[in-house]
Amino acid sequence: LLHKLLSGSISALDFRSEIAEEVSLYSAQLQKLGAAAPVHVDVDKEITITDSSFLAILNMFKSSDLSSEDLEYICDCFELSESINLSNDDIADYVFEFANPKVNGQITHERVAQVVAELEGRI
Repeated sequence: LLHKLLSGSISALDFRSEIAEEVSLYSAQLQKLGAAAPVHVDVDKEITITDSSFLAILNMFKSSDLSSEDLEYICDCFELSESINLSNDDIADYVFEFANPKVNGQITHERVAQVVAELEGRI
């Protein structure tokens, strides 16, 4: 499903609809102290998250096609999947930041805009 999103085969809104139940369960579990939050990663081939592909996901958040919970869930999937490769240390750092808002602070439009500007400056 992620590959379809990144290739433009499905829209962000369709992707969001497809993962809505997973994100809801994930978010509910995160509210419980000490509970593990399930992520569902079903990747039939390896995917590399590059500056451009991560930028595309962040822009979906900026345009409100993805929620902060969606972005957190997606980043957690990136961290946990053996089939998803992060192309560089900066992407890995951003993914860690957005996958762990309780540690790194809430995901805000201002912070995402900063990361978008940093990524755009490198592309």
